[in-house]
Amino acid sequence: MESKSSRIVLVALNWAMLGLFMETQTLGKYILKRHLATGGMAEIWLAEQSGPGGFQRELVIKRILPHLASDPDFTQMFLDEAHLVAQLNHPQIAQIFELGQIDGHYFIAMEFLDGIDVEQLINLAKGSGIQLPLNIACKVISDILLALDYAHEFTGKDGQPYHLVHRDISPQNVLISNDGVIKLVDFGVAKAVSNRSKTEPGGVKGKFAYMAPEQIQSKDVDRRADLFAVGLLLFETLTLSRPFGDDLQAVTGIMSLDPPDARTFRSDIPETLVTVIGKALQKDRDDRYFDANEMLRDISNSMLSVGGMVTDRDVSAYIRRLQGLPELRTSKTDIPTPYSPREETQVPGPRTPLSLTPSTGPNQAVASQLNATPQLTGAVNGAFASQPTMDLPMVEEKREKNTGLIFVMFFIAALIVALVIGGVVLLTQNSDEEKTSDPVAVEEKILNHQDGLHVLLITEPVSTLIFKGRKAGKTPFDTTLREGSYDVTFSHDGKEIQKTIVVKPGKMIQRFKFEL
Repeated sequence: MESKSSRIVLVALNWAMLGLFMETQTLGKYILKRHLATGGMAEIWLAEQSGPGGFQRELVIKRILPHLASDPDFTQMFLDEAHLVAQLNHPQIAQIFELGQIDGHYFIAMEFLDGIDVEQLINLAKGSGIQLPLNIACKVISDILLALDYAHEFTGKDGQPYHLVHRDISPQNVLISNDGVIKLVDFGVAKAVSNRSKTEPGGVKGKFAYMAPEQIQSKDVDRRADLFAVGLLLFETLTLSRPFGDDLQAVTGIMSLDPPDARTFRSDIPETLVTVIGKALQKDRDDRYFDANEMLRDISNSMLSVGGMVTDRDVSAYIRRLQGLPELRTSKTDIPTPYSPREETQVPGPRTPLSLTPSTGPNQAVASQLNATPQLTGAVNGAFASQPTMDLPMVEEKREKNTGLIFVMFFIAALIVALVIGGVVLLTQNSDEEKTSDPVAVEEKILNHQDGLHVLLITEPVSTLIFKGRKAGKTPFDTTLREGSYDVTFSHDGKEIQKTIVVKPGKMIQRFKFEL
């Protein structure tokens, strides 16, 4: 026992001594907490800024790589990015707080978003064996277009346009915070009239798999090159596949091939979104969307057929669930189901145009139009035509309306009572029929523990999940279970297959996929 205690004390002393000799990395007033990434020009650090009264803020430090810090071209590109983005003020563009210089080395202090980028989102969906909800994918693309529309139209204080082009729209440069906020980042290779650094002849800036044809050919680019990249990104978020492949392979496809129909990868993509992709990916930029706002309008209209608009909170709930993170709010937010308009059983007849009566006041004509009742056709028109006019005594008109109103209210009340009684009888009959026709009843609380771990059961094809002889629901089955093993049965087309799932401790989300 004494020997064991001595060893514990020795280990503790070693850690203490190590802590004394370890020097916390700082950059001026910022404490560098963790290295996040290294790119071709700069490295990214998670940092913390402290201040009076316990003030603390997490942010990101971006600084030029040491071996490039003395290169004037790279330094100028870095400064161009800082000067440019510091002027942009939009909720879908990550903000810059400070451009600093220490010991001759420049750095940028910028907004920190705790979350994932779109590349990670796509990989998480692939790993789960599921497609992204169509309206979530459209929400991501819509917010990118909002950012680009602002950037493309940006003007300086003198009112002169910057003609800004991002030139590096890609999944890695679109961030989604765990709060569901989507932001565009990395204007490091952006082109603007204010830039001092210029692309050398033959030089290409950006990622090959997301370049427009004119960008690959090192021709002069404008906003439509960014829209081509957005079209590629829309295709990828909807299908989890790149239309032209990866990297250099994509160059051949972008230059010479038509993009494949997205519905060959995913059948539920509506025609309207396929049309948007086709227009954005035209080889000739004159055939593409003119600006981001035009493309955004078409995607917004398409969202009606893919479940309607979603909010930042919907996005937050979805990506947290995908990462296995707890949701911040107690209420559950379900992603809206696809919208399917009801078919009209009767086509309304043409309406008679409203006529405006002469008026003495400036607002009388408008008021008459807003308050007028549309005239109907046929016999109903005759009934309306025989109604008293405004020249008759108002008291008599009120008496006639009150009498009719009482009769109508009595009739409606009797109709409601009849419907309620009929509904109760019908529900009772349906309940009895379900009990006799379906021996396996659905129970919501079967195979669910409120204090359990997140578990997702997926089968191909979709099947009915049965646990202890009772129907738990359909796959994909999303639930929470405590640690342990569970014997479940999957039923499809009269066939039943038994499987055992083992829920292990520690892992926040556990997925089980079976081919039936």
